[in-house]
Amino acid sequence: MVLNKNLFYFMFIFCLILSVLPVYADLEVSEKHIDFGVLMRPKTKKLIVEVFNNSDSPFLGSITSEAKWFKITPGEIALSPKEKKEISFFVDSALLDPNDYKADIKYSPVIGKCDITSIASCTIIEGKNDPILKIDKKSIDFGTVERGENPLDKIVLENIGSGILNLSVSFPDWLIADSEVKIRATQKINLYYRALTKRLLPDTYTGELVLKDESGDMTKVPISIKVKARPDDPIITVSPKILDLGTVKKGRKARGKFKIGNKGKTPFDCKLIYPEYAHEPLDELKEVTKERSVLLVINTKNLPIGVTKNSVRLTSDYGIVDIPFKVTVK
Repeated sequence: MVLNKNLFYFMFIFCLILSVLPVYADLEVSEKHIDFGVLMRPKTKKLIVEVFNNSDSPFLGSITSEAKWFKITPGEIALSPKEKKEISFFVDSALLDPNDYKADIKYSPVIGKCDITSIASCTIIEGKNDPILKIDKKSIDFGTVERGENPLDKIVLENIGSGILNLSVSFPDWLIADSEVKIRATQKINLYYRALTKRLLPDTYTGELVLKDESGDMTKVPISIKVKARPDDPIITVSPKILDLGTVKKGRKARGKFKIGNKGKTPFDCKLIYPEYAHEPLDELKEVTKERSVLLVINTKNLPIGVTKNSVRLTSDYGIVDIPFKVTVK
C-alpha cells in the first residue's frame, strides 16, 4: 500500500527517534475477530477496533485485506508510544449476494513489530422484499443458420433473493420473447426466445437481451446470430453504404443513384419505400438478376436548412435492407 505524505513525515520523525531509542514497538488490538454477525439486506454495519502501541517506541504500518466485501478506514497506522487509535470496518450488505463471508486481515509493520492473526466474518441474508436476479448465461449465440430458419432457445432466470422480481424484457426486432416476467423468491423460470430470420439478409446480427427490474437496474445479455443464404436464395446487394446527394439550394431537387444487385442465381422482386419528400419514386423492381441503378430525386422544398439523413427501404421475400442517403440544403 502506498503511504501518503503524512506517513512519510511520521517516518522521518520516527527514524530520528529510532536513532536514540531501541525499536521494540508492539501493536495490540482490542478485537482480533471482526464479526459483523448476520445482516439482512440491504443493511450496513460498522465495527470499531482500537489499536494500541503498548511500548516506548513509535509504530508505523498498514492494515489490509484481499477481500473486497468490507472496507477498512484508515488503512495506515502511525502511533506514538502508548497511543491508541480507532480503526473502522464497514460492510454494505446491499452490494453482496446472500452468503457467508470470511477474510483474513493483515497488519504489516514498517517501523515496530506485530504478531497478530485477525479475521473478518459476516453472514448476509435476504430482506423481506429483496429480489435478486441470477441468470445462467452471460451471452447468447445462435451460431450460423440458414435464412428462413427460426431457432428456439432459452435462458434460465432465478430469484435468489426474497419478494417478487418483476422484469421487463427488451430485445432486437428479429427476436421474439415474453416482454414481461414475474419471478417469486427461490423460483426458476425458463425465458424462451426465438430468432426470426426470414426477413434478414445474409449477415451477422448482434444486439442485447435487456432485463430491467422495477428499480431501473438492468442486466444486459449480448446476443448474436449469423444468417447465411439458402442454396437457392438470391443474394441481395446494395451500394453505396451511404448515398450523398450533395448540396442544393432550398426548393431545388437533389439527385443521385444507388444500385441494387443480385449475386445469387435466383432472381428476386422487391418493393422500395421512400420518404414522403422523394419525387416520382420507382416503387418496385421485378426479376432482379444483376446490378440495377435507381435514380433518387429529393424535393427539398420542405426540408430544413442543413443536413437531412434518411433511407430508402428495400423489402423482398428474401430480406429487408435500408439504403441510407443524405442531402445538404442551403
